[in-house]
Amino acid sequence: MGNIFYKMAIVVGVTFVISTSYFYFFHSQLSSAQVSTSDVQVADSKGAHLKTDISFKKAYQWHQNQEALFLDGRSMEEFYEGHISGAISAHHVTVHRNSIVLALDRNARIVTYCNNEKCPISHMLRDKLVAMGFQHVFVYVGGIADWRQQGHSLSRSMLYSQ
Repeated sequence: MGNIFYKMAIVVGVTFVISTSYFYFFHSQLSSAQVSTSDVQVADSKGAHLKTDISFKKAYQWHQNQEALFLDGRSMEEFYEGHISGAISAHHVTVHRNSIVLALDRNARIVTYCNNEKCPISHMLRDKLVAMGFQHVFVYVGGIADWRQQGHSLSRSMLYSQ
């Protein structure tokens, strides 16, 4: 029995180290990235946040150029089954307690996604992030289904943060 707890502790420790390293790498990438208001209108003249849905083309461009941090709003189980490479699991219900998300620059460009265009989770996650003070949050509406349809594979890395 003790051997199982020892193995679990090692897995948790390794996951923490990977998560922390990943966060610092992307945080340094994102803090230097300029968010262009010509890409997508983020707020109206009164400062109210508008819906900022983006297409595959824009999501893929930002992903390839490491110009945004991708947050997967689905459950941990769904995340492990496959997610966009480099994404962080940030379940929409617990995002307000997610240590990696809480440490992010509020001006970083963030893209949320879930399963497909019918899945409301990415919009719910976006709304929670905006309420937490994030200024540049976009929704990749097509999500996992569109990513696959466009011919891109999913990652099965074990990066997860709560």
